[in-house]
Amino acid sequence: MFMRFTWGKIRPRAWDDLQAVYARVSDPAIEGLQARWLARDTVDTDAFFAVTLWETVEAIQAWESTPEYQTEFLDKIDPFTLGSYSVSVCEIKYQSIGSAIVAGQGRLA
Repeated sequence: MFMRFTWGKIRPRAWDDLQAVYARVSDPAIEGLQARWLARDTVDTDAFFAVTLWETVEAIQAWESTPEYQTEFLDKIDPFTLGSYSVSVCEIKYQSIGSAIVAGQGRLA
């Protein structure tokens, strides 16, 4: 399993719009994608983290190489971002998942 972390800055007061667009464009069935999160920094509220969980690094690369990634995802998110953003892909070496999340309740027990 692999996690892809994206960190970036958004335009001031653009969070609600970013969140709405992200929710609308981020849920297509993508082979190998297991989960997705959009998080807002609690200190710098104009910073975001987008985290995705993938079966393989090849699935990430396949998604990033599709025209849909550019036209249906990045092109819709980019108007809310400022400057460049960083992306890191990490291999998961240890995991411990709360029973509530495993049961699909979406929160820790």
